[in-house]
Amino acid sequence: MLCSLPEDMAFFRTQTKGAVVIMGRATLDSFPGGRPLKGRVNIVLTRDEAFEREGVTVVHTVAQALSAAADAVVEKIAEGGCAPEVYVIGGEQVYRQLLPWCTTAWVTKMETLVPADRFFPNLDAEDGWRPDGESEELASEKNGVKYRFCRYVNDKPLAVF
Repeated sequence: MLCSLPEDMAFFRTQTKGAVVIMGRATLDSFPGGRPLKGRVNIVLTRDEAFEREGVTVVHTVAQALSAAADAVVEKIAEGGCAPEVYVIGGEQVYRQLLPWCTTAWVTKMETLVPADRFFPNLDAEDGWRPDGESEELASEKNGVKYRFCRYVNDKPLAVF
């Protein structure tokens, strides 16, 4: 997170509650205490073969991440629940690797320059991705940062199965 945007965090919590989330190890480490997100199935994609963490499913390839997510969805359905959404929640390399399978992306666009060393791909320049709406308030402001929530749709997602 480049800056504190409480509305962004609230939106994230609401969207991902009860869902399957796929992330990289550094993203997991950025959470308080490096602990997984409560109320979600946490899948961590890492190249570190020795990595372990309580409360997460560790995978080492995109194929393993997709398989683990599919297994989690099937398990929820078998338990009598609804199929949960699957979200890719970072970081940069995990986004780049998994975006081809994503159907929708929620992007918080900030209209303020903030120094960063990692970046989310520019979906406006990605083949197959198109804008599909944005928040009613086109420019909210918090802590001096103007931002808006934008939704993108992938017209050419790769099939999981």
